[in-house]
Amino acid sequence: MNGNTTLNPEITNNIIDQFRILYDSIPASENSNKSLRDEALESFSKLGIPGKHDEEWRYTNMLPVFKRPLTQSINDNSTGLTRDQINKFLIAGFDANILVFYNGRAVKEFTHLNFLPEETVIGTLGDNRHHPAFLKNFAKLADHRKETFTALNTAFSLEGAFIYIPVNAIIEQAIHIIHISDNCHGETFSNMRNLLVMGEGSSVQLVESFQSIGSGAGFNNTVTEIFAGEDSLTDLYILENENNDSFQVNNTYIHQEKKSTMSTHLVTLGGA
Repeated sequence: MNGNTTLNPEITNNIIDQFRILYDSIPASENSNKSLRDEALESFSKLGIPGKHDEEWRYTNMLPVFKRPLTQSINDNSTGLTRDQINKFLIAGFDANILVFYNGRAVKEFTHLNFLPEETVIGTLGDNRHHPAFLKNFAKLADHRKETFTALNTAFSLEGAFIYIPVNAIIEQAIHIIHISDNCHGETFSNMRNLLVMGEGSSVQLVESFQSIGSGAGFNNTVTEIFAGEDSLTDLYILENENNDSFQVNNTYIHQEKKSTMSTHLVTLGGA
């Protein structure tokens, strides 16, 4: 634990207990990152919850978030999600490639992909853990040893988006990632982990929107790593539109090669 933050032992034990229960439920196919998860949880325990003595958090009190009875979805419980609900979160007149995540888990029946250049991948981390771009880049930028919520995400994340744009590929339609938190039956705890790898000379527009169903509280802790290859063009839009009792921490880590262009735009319409 750092010298600036006092972490209530009860809160620490609660988070660690959640992790142990979660870890025991992870399918064997997703268990390849056990050592990384264990290391990240240890880092979280040492770093603690940031407080007023931490410069970046001096005006934000995060302790109330961890005192809530948050639960994380382990299995795919998206049975009740409907097409009408998804349609409400689409951007009118915006023809895009669509990925949908519900309480931190992919909902593949709502995936919509247009024509894509050869070797392009728009999918989930779980389906692409053996892709060369994943093996080379995952967890290389986001340092769980130095940042509390990156450590928490690394320990708890089960799913997220994996996007690989090959050399000189131009993605004509934007990619829209829709994150839905269903807080109708409890206070959700979601840890999305995204990886975007841009090949040399490639181009893409990416939109991430965060939406809520229900009025209950939730905590969305997201980490995104972006590798922008030489002379690539990446345009990132983040739309936060969750209900007024929801909390979100969103860390984006970017590495740019020479002559690459990276622009980010954040619109916050909801949240606590």
